Formats: sequence, C-alpha cells, structure tokens
Amino acid sequence: MAMRNASTGQFFARALFLAAGLVTGLPLLASAQGAPVPDTHTVRKGDTLWDLAKTYFGDPLTWPQIYKLNTSVIEDPHWIYPGEVLQLSGTGGGVIPAEPAAPAPVAMAAVPAPAPVALAPGLEVVPPSPAAAVEPEVYADAPAGGQGGGVRAAGPIPGDPTALFGKTNAEMRTEQMLIAYGEKAYRPLRPGEFYSAGFLTENQRLPFGEVRGNVVPAQISTIQATTTASQFGRIGITPPKGGAYQVGDSLLIAERVTSAAGFGDMIVPTGIGQVVELSETQATAIILSQFKRIRIGQVTLPLERFTPGGTARAIPVSDGIEAAVVQTRTGNVLTSQQNILFLNKGRADGVAPGDVFELWSTPEQRYDASTTVAEPMARVQVVRVGEHTSSALVVRVSSADIRPGTRARQVAKLPT
Repeated sequence: MAMRNASTGQFFARALFLAAGLVTGLPLLASAQGAPVPDTHTVRKGDTLWDLAKTYFGDPLTWPQIYKLNTSVIEDPHWIYPGEVLQLSGTGGGVIPAEPAAPAPVAMAAVPAPAPVALAPGLEVVPPSPAAAVEPEVYADAPAGGQGGGVRAAGPIPGDPTALFGKTNAEMRTEQMLIAYGEKAYRPLRPGEFYSAGFLTENQRLPFGEVRGNVVPAQISTIQATTTASQFGRIGITPPKGGAYQVGDSLLIAERVTSAAGFGDMIVPTGIGQVVELSETQATAIILSQFKRIRIGQVTLPLERFTPGGTARAIPVSDGIEAAVVQTRTGNVLTSQQNILFLNKGRADGVAPGDVFELWSTPEQRYDASTTVAEPMARVQVVRVGEHTSSALVVRVSSADIRPGTRARQVAKLPT
C-alpha cells in the first residue's frame, strides 16, 4: 500500500513539473538535460522551427511555442529567413540538452548511387522526413529569385503542378470548352433567337397543321392520356387541310394566340420538329428543339429558312426609321431583357434583321406636377421581319414600363 502511494505521489509530482514548464516557458522542458539555452538564435540557411525546437528543447513538437514568442518577426510560421533573430526564451535563461552519444558505426555494403532525375526548373529533391507526417516543416526561405536558397517547405509544389503530373481528362475538357466559348466569333443574328422569337400573322392565311399528341404510350398507365411532349419525343401531327407533309420536312411547333393589336394572331414558338414517318391519318415527327411546353392542340408551320448576318456589327444611323411597339409577346406588365416586342414596321418599310432600335418614353402632362420629358427606355434588336411588322429582342432595359404605343427609333443597321 505504501509503495502504491509513493508511485502515485511521483506521478503527481511529475505532472506538476510539466505543468510548471508550460506556464513558465520552454526552457523547463529541457532543464533535466543540463546545458543552458541561449536567449536568441540567428536564423541560418536551412534552419527550420522544427529543428530549432528539437535542438534547444529536445522536442520538435514544441516549435509553435517559438513561433508564439516571435510573431513580431515571423509573418508566416511556414517560412523563416536567414538573418532573422528569434527569441528562444521569455525569461532569458534555460538549458540545452546534452549531446547524445554517437552510435557505433555499422559496416554496410556499398550501394551504387542512383541515376540523377530530371526535375522541372526551380524544384529541388527533398529527402523524406518522418516528422513531416506530424507537423509541416518550416524552412528558412531562399533569397529573392530562387538562387542558392533554402529547401522547399512541406505543402503544395510551387509553380505549375501540371509540369509534373499533367491535367485530368475532366480539367482538359472543361478548359477546351471555355476556350471554344470565349473564342466564338461575333454573330449579330443567331438561329435560336430567330426561330424562338415568334411573329404576328398580319391576317394572312397560313398552312397550319395540328399537334395530336405523343405516339409512344407512357410506360406507366394513366387514366388520362399525356397532354405534353418533350425533346426527342415523337408526336402525331394532322397536316393542313388540302396539304401534306413529306418525310424530312422541318416544322415549327407553336401556340396560336389571338391578338387584339390589329395585326392578326400572335405565333409563339414552342419547338422544332422533323417528319420521320407518314400514315393515312397523320404524320409522325420527332421533336428536335424545345423552347416551351409542347401540348396537344398546338399548331405547326413549315420552318422558314434562317439567313446568317455575317460577323460585322451594326453601324449607327442618324436618320433612322420611326416605329412603335404593337405589343409584347408575354403580356407582362414590366419588360425585361430577352423579352420579345413586336414593332409596327417591317420589310416594306425598310426594316431588316439585325436593325437596332431605341425605345423612348412620351412626354406627358401631369396634374399639379411638372411635365415629364422623353427618356430612353430600352434597346432592342430585330431578329425576325414580316412584311409590315417585326419581332425585336430586348437587349437592354433602363425603364421596364414599356407599353403598346411606345415610340421606337432605328439607331443602327447591319452593313449590306
């Protein structure tokens, strides 16, 4: 019992000794070694905080304590520089561990030296250190320019790591896509905007077909037949009265909306299809592109040919065509970018695809207030032209309250 109590007392005494070392500073950790610890150390080439802690205090894991004493000198604990003077003690005294006895030499067989390995410029071979797995090594850095400097600290390899390891397939594909996107030539007219814009029928009689629905039944049975179709689905279409489709015909699929603007119905595209099969009662088409939801009862029209507009940008004009907004395609109270507006001027008036118009507010008198002035509201680009109307894409908005009757003036035109 007495022996057990003695062991317990020794344990507590050792614990109190270690706690005192943590409170009063690092030198107590090595007080049993017998050699004094200097107050400071001047950093030399190749020094590390890890090695300094091991040399002066016998434990490399205590290097953070040296850093805490020198935060006014060391900005990054992973880098120390030759010539810096580091404090090793907050009290000015301590001990240094005794030199360990040198181990007896062991005879070893001669091993041929390995062949030199070619490295990327600026890199050095760093021998593996067992301590690196515990704490990152902190080396004295090389002078500016990288000539005759220290050894690389643990962590990412400086410079371009792809010089050693290359890039993954995913990284290369992403980089190629970004380059292709950034280097695309400017196109004032784009087919997607042309086909998806929509137009006013101008009271013409057009060869409308009708969407009848999916021709492939759903995999899960339902009480009610599916009323919508998606891209790459196949739909049945009734040809226009007195007309017929042929395999390979391209069709515009659209909603036909009654318009009160006096320019006929509004055609709002929902997709593009191509006829792939014919029967006595219907044509079957596959949906190649989808702009909106495609439903039973929508109409089809022969797809118009898109004409590219080259690569030149629109040229400003001073005596542009005057027009007015007929209506917006969506009917929203406020207009935003990428909306479509219909103007009351078209091919017969000299309007062409690519023309740029500015919309202006109309001055108005207000009761018991100042009269408003004309201000620019938006900028639009014509993407589709009819005989007496045109479809314009909103590319800039400064005032979103654009209503039917808003004035439009042509400010730029593509070179002919």
